Amino acid sequence: GSCGWQNTEVDLVVALKPANFGNKAACRRNIRVNCEEIIDQGKSVNVEVANLCPGCGPGRMDLFPAAFQQLADLSVG
Repeated sequence: GSCGWQNTEVDLVVALKPANFGNKAACRRNIRVNCEEIIDQGKSVNVEVANLCPGCGPGRMDLFPAAFQQLADLSVG
């Protein structure tokens, strides 16, 4: 990924939009993601910043599958 290491399918990681990613300044930072718009509201997951998401719009990020599954089924995202 953009932070310089490969992630596996089981890693709880996230890709951030360029404005939040900075010039790799966010790499390895831990953030808590709260679920507010999906069926399982109120769930949260701690993730590590591992990649850049150039296509992510305002207020968006790209959770890797293992992290997303902590919040909801992959079929909804």
